[in-house]
Amino acid sequence: MPVAITKPNPDNKVENAVKNGLASFLKTSDPAWQPLLNAAAGTGGERLGVFTLGASAVLAGGSFLTRARFGGWRIAAGAGGSAAAADIYTMERKGPVPIPEGEPRLACVRIGPQIGNLLRAIEVVPAAAAGEPQMSGAYKLHLVLMPQLFTEALYLESENPSAAHWVFPYYTLIRKNLSVRTLYTEATFVDKVGPVARKQVGFDYDAIIEREKAATRAHLGI
Repeated sequence: MPVAITKPNPDNKVENAVKNGLASFLKTSDPAWQPLLNAAAGTGGERLGVFTLGASAVLAGGSFLTRARFGGWRIAAGAGGSAAAADIYTMERKGPVPIPEGEPRLACVRIGPQIGNLLRAIEVVPAAAAGEPQMSGAYKLHLVLMPQLFTEALYLESENPSAAHWVFPYYTLIRKNLSVRTLYTEATFVDKVGPVARKQVGFDYDAIIEREKAATRAHLGI
């Protein structure tokens, strides 16, 4: 059975968030302006749902998406000689101007080679999947960010409950045993990144942040 890859589409609120927020980050004359508007409208570029996964969740076993946090959408497109992405957040925001869970807003615009790497990965992953004998049937394509593992990857979620899901890293600082633009089953990927993930789980990040805050306050005398 051939491999079919689909990309879930955001609702119109995401397109409106890009339209309404882009002027806060770019000028209309910027090469990325129109490509990002086109991508948000679905007439060019790419739109992927974004999930964030911590090191402990990677090690927990089972499907990544059952443990990952859905954070919004990445709208990406080529922009002149570079590439750009508009990141849409949908998580709840508290504070003086709260935003409820699920309400999209444009959080930032990223420009540079890492976005180009993402677009290239989206371009080549269908051929990689077609050439993988263990893959067949329908898959949904997502973006998974693993900041504690210094890795970003495409995630191919099988629509067959009994089939494996696949990970396709396009950026990583883990040089040992892990290659970009290579398909791994979730289990194989965990084996590859396991040593780094276990080391990261051992760090108490909250304590580190509190120490840095205390040092800053002491330096400023506050």
